[in-house]
Formats: sequence, C-alpha cells, structure tokens
Amino acid sequence: MRNSKKLNFKTPVIILCIGVFCVLYSCISSIDSPDTDKDIVVSSEYIDSVIANEDYETAFNLILGGFEQAKLDKNYIEMSKSSADISALYREALNYELAIKYGKEALNWADSSSNDVREIQADINLGKAYLGYYNRGEDGVKNLRYEKMIDSAYFYFSKALDKSRFLHQKGFKDTLNFSLVESLASIYSNLSAISFTEDKLDEAESSARESLEFYLEIEDTLRTAIPLNNIGNVELLRENYTDAAKYYRQAIEILDEYGDENEYLKDKADLLVNYAFALNKLNRIEAYNVFNEAYELEWDLAVAERDKMLAELEKKYNVKRIEEEAAAKQKEQEKEAEQFKYFSILLFILTLVLIATFFVFYKGSQLKQKNLELQIDKEQLVQKAELERVEKLSQTKVLNATIDGRESERKLIAEILHDSVSSLLSSANLHLQASRNVYSKVPEEIDKSQRIIEEASEKIRNLSHELISSVLLKFGLSYSIFDLCEKYSNSQIEIVSDINHVRRYDQSFEIKMNNIIEELVNNILKHSKASEAIITLEERKDQLFLEITDNGEGFKFDELIKKDGLGLNQIKARVQMMKGSIDIDSIPTQGTTINIIVPIVEREVRKREMA
Repeated sequence: MRNSKKLNFKTPVIILCIGVFCVLYSCISSIDSPDTDKDIVVSSEYIDSVIANEDYETAFNLILGGFEQAKLDKNYIEMSKSSADISALYREALNYELAIKYGKEALNWADSSSNDVREIQADINLGKAYLGYYNRGEDGVKNLRYEKMIDSAYFYFSKALDKSRFLHQKGFKDTLNFSLVESLASIYSNLSAISFTEDKLDEAESSARESLEFYLEIEDTLRTAIPLNNIGNVELLRENYTDAAKYYRQAIEILDEYGDENEYLKDKADLLVNYAFALNKLNRIEAYNVFNEAYELEWDLAVAERDKMLAELEKKYNVKRIEEEAAAKQKEQEKEAEQFKYFSILLFILTLVLIATFFVFYKGSQLKQKNLELQIDKEQLVQKAELERVEKLSQTKVLNATIDGRESERKLIAEILHDSVSSLLSSANLHLQASRNVYSKVPEEIDKSQRIIEEASEKIRNLSHELISSVLLKFGLSYSIFDLCEKYSNSQIEIVSDINHVRRYDQSFEIKMNNIIEELVNNILKHSKASEAIITLEERKDQLFLEITDNGEGFKFDELIKKDGLGLNQIKARVQMMKGSIDIDSIPTQGTTINIIVPIVEREVRKREMA
C-alpha cells in the first residue's frame, strides 16, 4: 500500500538545476553590472509563474533580488515571502535542512510584520518542510531525530489551523494572493497525513474529510484527489476494502479528467497500486489489470525521468566531448577519402568471388532447402507439444515475468545512475579540482560547486542503493542477509541469521533469493507480532536450504488463501520457476516456519584473456 500524502512529486534533478545556477549566479555576481539592475522590482505573480514552469534558476535569482530590495525597504512581509519561497525551492530539491532554515527565517519576518495572513503562510511552509524531512526517512528505521520532525510538523500545522479558523469565524475575505479556504484545505490535508503516519485513523479520516469539504467549497476539483486518497488509505487499514476501492476509484477518475500533465502521472500510479491492492482483497479479477497498468505507468515515468536526467547532464558536461568527436570525425572522413579507391578494388574482387561461390553452392542449397522443410515440420510438432505444456504454466510465468521485469528494470536504473550519472558528476568534480591549480587563491564559487556536486553524487548513490542492494551485488547473499538483519532489528523484534557454507552464486540467482527473503521478513514485521526471527541458510549437495522461523502469532492454514496477498503468491511462483519447493508450517500462537529448497545456479567463470 502506498500512502500518497501530497499531489505533486518533484524529482532529484532539481538539485542539479539549483547547483548549476549557484555557480552561474556567483560568476555573474563577480562581474561589474549596472546599478540599475538592483532596482528592478519583479511582481510575485511573475515569480510564481516562473516556479510553475520549473525554471528554478531564474526563480532563485528573482527571489534573491526581491529579498535584497525588501530588506533595503524594511518590508517584513516581502522579506518573509522571499524567505518562504527559497525554503519551498529547497524543499522541492529534497534539501530539507536548508528548507527548515529559511522557513524559520520566513516565520521570524512574518512575526515582525504582525500580519496574520503572512504568519499563516509561514507556519504552513515550515510545517511542510518538517513533514518532508520526516518522510525522507520513512523507508528506514526512524530515530529520535525523525520523530521530532513529525512533532514539529504537527505543531506548525496546528498553529496555522488555529489562526485560520479564527479568521474564518470572523468572516475574513480572501485577498488577491491569499485564499483562507484553500489554506484550511491544505492544513487539514497535511494533518490527515500526519495522523495517518501515527496510526490515528479516526483523526486522519476526520481531517481528510474537512480538507475535502474545503476543496469542494473553492471548486478545486483536481486537488480533491488528495483527501480522497487519504480516506481510501484509512479504509484500507480498517480492512473496509469496498469503501477503500471506491475512494481510490474516485481519485483516479479525477486525475484522468483534470490531471493531464506529467507531474500527476506518479500520483496516478500510486493510486492504481492502492486500488489494485483493495481489489485483490475483494477477490476482484480486475486487480491484476489495474496493477499491471500501474506497473507500466511507473516504468514509463522511470524511463522518461532517466532520459531527461541524462539529456540534461549531457547538455551541461559533454560540450568538449562533442567538439573532440567532430574533429575526429573530420579526420576520419579525410582518411576514408584516401582509402576509398583501395576499398573499391577490394570490393570488385570480392564481388567476383561471391558470384563464383554462388554457383558452386547453388545445387547444394536446393538439397538443404528440402532438409530444412522436413526439419521445420518436425519442429512445428515439437512446438505444438511445447505450447500445450506452456499453457498449463501460463499464470505462473506471467507472474514471474512481472517480477523479473521489475528486478531487471530496478537493476538497469541503478546501474545507469551509478555507472553513467555518477561518473559524469565525478568527471565534473575532477575538472573543478584541476581548475583550483589555476588560481593562487581558490574562488569560493569552486568550493561551493564541488560541495553541490558531492551532495548530488551522494543522493544518486543512495537512490541506486534503494533500487538494488549494493551489499548484495558486491559481497553476495550472506553479507546481504547480515545487513538485512541489522537493518530491521529493533527494540520490538530481533532478527538473527545462521549461515553455513554459503558462497557466491550467479548474480540473478542471488537477487531472486534476496528478494524472497526480504518479502518473508516484511511479512513477519507486518503481520506476525513476533519478538524473534531466525534466518537459516545452508548449501547442501548443489542445493540451497532456506529456513525462516518466527515466534509470532502464526495462522490457520485453511485461512492462508483468504489472507494471502500478492506477496506470498509471488514467492510461490518464484520458487516454482526456480525448480524448487516451499513448505509452510504455522501453528496459531506458536509461530511460523517456512522452508524453501532450490537448486543452486553457479556463478559464471570468466577466463582471463592471455596477452
């Protein structure tokens, strides 16, 4: 299940946009420019339109200029708005530390202005920064620092809510650039997301319905998809699958009708996954089609994002390479012109040889043609028998094809990020490092540029590690299991491993086994309420024996099919296609033991080429 807490999702490429802009802005600032440029006043509507068009470099420049002018005029309201806009840009770039820093500055300037509207906007902006910081770590184990983030987010949204409701009760009229009802809708939507995160389902539903009413009041049909999705998530956790599917379907229909831009496709994909999950729980046959639609949409988005990122990087960092290729191409053309006459002679000789060879083998080819026809007839009979066998395994293969496709795509994206994008950033960093030797005193802009590139590299490495475990690829299955136990063990459950005689195997085989183990561990964490779990892995006579045991609640075997989701079905299909076996032994209140035996796929041995 995916909890979509907001409608718009931005990509990490914004970090690169802001980083490159900072380099250009610093260089431009070092050049003398007319003083009249500092006096240019740009309207907030124009800046908002630039941000809406995702021209973040221009927006950042305009906001900084506006802040300096407002500072000279001692206009606290505009200073607060400029600081909040900078905070929002950093928030979209996933740099939540700086987003919080500028958000606090915006709130301080708003307090100095004694303007209720500006204070509400500053509180909402800071609440979003803290909530974004918390969400950044939600896929991992939360520490005390992240828990403080969610508390701070709740504090600022609640503060904004109290002020907004006070103004609403007094009959406050919306200004040109501020809608009180829209702010109330946004506040309730974020409070719903926070309550959902803390498993306060009643509060989450209540806030989501309040948000829905306010969006309907201002006739913002598109953003009603946000509270509809949140209500669907609540009903899903309550196991009210019919109601959950209804709300998800309404949100999807709204995005189909109004959200025709690319930025809404990610939200639609998340909604489709949630909708498919609810349909599956209702045993609806269309669950698979909906899930497949979401999967295809996510893949299209990943490919588009990859192409966009690579195109942007090639545009910025490959100018020199293009010039070198052009020079090399010119030399190659000159060389080809010189050698053309020799190729012409050789081509003439080869043509004569081919004609002679054709007549020699013509008769032989006729005989081969007859033999080929007989062979085709034989193969058709074999294929017919094979098709009958394949039809019996079609469901299993379709499911495995989906799993294999996802594994391959995740590995492909991770390899592109690690091998291509990371290498390009490293190359750019090396060029900057080399440029340091040119100056007797290294400009501050070079240090800033290198720090920005290092931050982008770190985020790309983290993203690639989330797609495919780097521990698994580098050190193998045993180390990946150690890492898994360490990552998921906490004060509620201790997961330990017992690994014997396990070595490196075929990489695809290791990935499949690692995914099976991760899925089983996730089931333990979500459903078993166990305090202890043991992962045992051992190689015996060309077979790998996997046993996972927990001391949780267990389940009745005759209820397994009713409770089983896509996860266990995928594991069964995967083991079957690996020509293995799976055995599940579970007793209520006494825990569960799952045994899997699969034949080992050996690692390909590559012979070193002799010089």
